[in-house]
Amino acid sequence: AVVSTQSTGITFGSTIERQIYRAMTWAGSEQQVFWYIQTFRGTMWPSTAVTPATEPSALQREEVRGRVRMSLLNTPPHLLVVLFGAGRSRKGLAKLLDTLELEQHSKHVIYTILELVLLHCIGTHQPHFSV
Repeated sequence: AVVSTQSTGITFGSTIERQIYRAMTWAGSEQQVFWYIQTFRGTMWPSTAVTPATEPSALQREEVRGRVRMSLLNTPPHLLVVLFGAGRSRKGLAKLLDTLELEQHSKHVIYTILELVLLHCIGTHQPHFSV
């Protein structure tokens, strides 16, 4: 009886393993992955028409830049107002926006933020360079 139970377990066990292998192979097949992507795209973007990205015109860029500037200067962050006062926080934000409009400065800020994020995520890494 013991041998019969063991042989049954081995036989059915290998059958179950084969079924799991087949199911996982099918789930990861190219056809299924294509279906997953189509379903995801249809759910997230139900419109089938894909519009090409267009570069904003100089007028549109200036309009957006002006709206961002007005929004920040009219309602500066509360912490800046508390620490420095309303007038100084507006002047500081205006200087910051003027500085970030220069491509070299904005790249430097982005690289510095990226460096800080990487150093925070990989805490054991010590930089071997200095700026």
